[in-house]
Amino acid sequence: MLNQVTNRISKTRPFRALVDKLSVPGPVKLNLSGLTGSLLTAVIGALFDELDRTMVVVTPGDDTAVPVYSDLKHFIPKDQVYHLCSRGIFPFQMKTAYFETSGTKLEAMYALLERKSVVVATPHAVAERTVPPGRLRESTLLMRVGEEKDMREIGGFLVDSGYKRVGMVEEVGDFAVRGGLIDIFPASSEYPVRMEFFGDEIDSIRKFSVSNQRSLENIEEILLLPRREFQASESQLQKMMSRFTDAQRDALEEALLIDDPLPGLEWLAPVSGEETSPINDYLPGDSLVIKIEPEAIEDGIRQFIEEGAERREQAEEAGWPLCSMEKLTLDY
Repeated sequence: MLNQVTNRISKTRPFRALVDKLSVPGPVKLNLSGLTGSLLTAVIGALFDELDRTMVVVTPGDDTAVPVYSDLKHFIPKDQVYHLCSRGIFPFQMKTAYFETSGTKLEAMYALLERKSVVVATPHAVAERTVPPGRLRESTLLMRVGEEKDMREIGGFLVDSGYKRVGMVEEVGDFAVRGGLIDIFPASSEYPVRMEFFGDEIDSIRKFSVSNQRSLENIEEILLLPRREFQASESQLQKMMSRFTDAQRDALEEALLIDDPLPGLEWLAPVSGEETSPINDYLPGDSLVIKIEPEAIEDGIRQFIEEGAERREQAEEAGWPLCSMEKLTLDY
């Protein structure tokens, strides 16, 4: 039924004119009006089917991003629609993003690199500079049934990607190894998965329940994304801290920065010299960016940067190490 809706839209004169304008070589900027309610997501779905290009849909905030994301999954295959959510923290704020939030964001970023997709984002999400694309690829592992992988290497990879080795997997970011099994709760998955090995070959991958450890579903592959955008093992953390003065290190220790799960790491890593990238670096050259209420988006980005600047002033008073806001944020 919904396919019939998008098919009818794609045959209308205004839609054909829109496609023609978007199909010319080089950058194109268009202003559209009259798209209210679910008609907007239906048109986006028809455009995605017609143009076969990656799209980023920026909404004014979370209250609009969630329904747009939900609606789009009715018009576009679910495995091609992603939500680029923000961390929920500001620069120089001593908090840790929820690992589920980080997983959702990283999954969207990875999709931008690897496949044609539609990504729904908010002003805060696009304003956050993040880990460079090459670094994300290096810290991501795709596991497939039938492939040969060394279990010890996988364990080391998971530790380097921020996962925590435990006796039994219970939370996102946990992994456990016993015999020929590796249990892991990926940051982007609703359920943990169990990989069973026959020698070095992955014999099976299946989702399982945390509560009773019973298998739920066999799957052919699982994407293991890092636990957070920026990682810091104990040695990496010490290296970061060595770049600061004694007074700065003391101030950070008072703020519990070195306690697990490392609150503030998302801004500490760039402050210590880690390279950052704008989300633009993840977009293919022919991407289509759709801004819903551009003025509201611009206001949202400005508010994010202003809040970060205020917290930077507080951090300076507290004696924390600093960097320019341009290294942490992207303006409109």
